Amino acid sequence: MPQLAFNMADLQQTKEHFERGLDVQLKKLGPEHIDVATTYNNMGAVECDIGNLQQAKEYYERALGIQLKKLGPGHIDVTSTYYNLGIVHNGMGNLQQAKEYYERALDIRLKMLGLEHAYVATIYNNLGVVQHDMGNLQQAKECYERALDIELKKLGPEHAYVATPYHNLGVVQHNMGNLQQAKGHYERALDIRLRKLEPEHAYVATSYNSLGDVQRDMGNLQQAKEYHERALDIRLRKLGPEHIDVATTYNSLGVVQGDTGNLQQAKENFERALDIRLRKLGSEHIDVATTYSNLGVVQRDMGNLQQAKEYHERALEIRLKKLGPEHIDVKRTDNILGAVQNALEDLQEAEEYDERTSGIRLKSLHPRVLTRNVLTDMLPLEDLQQAKEYHERASDKRLKKLSAENVDNSFSHSQLHCKLV
Repeated sequence: MPQLAFNMADLQQTKEHFERGLDVQLKKLGPEHIDVATTYNNMGAVECDIGNLQQAKEYYERALGIQLKKLGPGHIDVTSTYYNLGIVHNGMGNLQQAKEYYERALDIRLKMLGLEHAYVATIYNNLGVVQHDMGNLQQAKECYERALDIELKKLGPEHAYVATPYHNLGVVQHNMGNLQQAKGHYERALDIRLRKLEPEHAYVATSYNSLGDVQRDMGNLQQAKEYHERALDIRLRKLGPEHIDVATTYNSLGVVQGDTGNLQQAKENFERALDIRLRKLGSEHIDVATTYSNLGVVQRDMGNLQQAKEYHERALEIRLKKLGPEHIDVKRTDNILGAVQNALEDLQEAEEYDERTSGIRLKSLHPRVLTRNVLTDMLPLEDLQQAKEYHERASDKRLKKLSAENVDNSFSHSQLHCKLV
């Protein structure tokens, strides 16, 4: 997202400044003056930083309407607004629309600025983000590599902007399973950001959060927790408790806590993340689906199979709408949901069997001596074996991780938390 300032108080002051300026411009210049379009663009950028994506989108659309009338579709300023609309639609989960806006901006900038301009690198970087979110990891990697190549040539290896494609290459390597390479890219980005930006900058928090994610997947859970806690501390102080980036870190902390067996804490952090995301992003955003999926996993591990099923169903419904049936996250959610449903069916079968066999016991035994242990003395051998199988299947699926029979062997337990953002 465009980042004009990273302290929430500063953002609020900047917003008020632009609002006062807009009021003067509308009175003095009229609603279709090109300077009004510039102010709308700036106000959109501030709302984007605050996390008010719908409001940002409306400001950018007003700016674009004026620019198209006054400047024409091929003007360089129009490409900036296309680019900003791409950012907002990406943030809102409208991936196809985001891709189309970025491609329009790229087409104009390539014609006007050439292949190696820094502005072209910026669009390649953001196109990579969309390709990544659409599940096209190889295309995302190629976009990030083009952006990095241009910025290294034009800006040099120590420029703060160079940290962004390094970081994003880390994200795509991470999702391709290349954890050591991902860690190296994240560390390069963090090193540049610590030297070029202040240590409590929001981009530094982003690097900490991603390093926490990769440390978790490498099995270093304590280091992961420490990175996430650093990220959360910065984001809470700089962005405030309601920002969507704060939700991202709550989600990541929840995954680590789930992996360490602290299920109640994991559940609480996922619920915090969900509350923010529902209010800021809406009920059908892809990040909301991620949190539903994670809540499903923790409910399953707590033995609450019905709640787990409901969360996974919500996640699947959103992902099917937003990503399509062929996306890896859709297939993964479908697999997990199927395993939970199987476990729930086995549990119900076990309970029904208990009810049937309890009738036999009530007829055969005096109430004072009726205990679970007596069951083994009273039932025929074939019934004993069936009861044993029902209870073992139900217990295994309630209390242990998903078995390889129900979930694709390529998915580890940590991957079942689904992609984190």
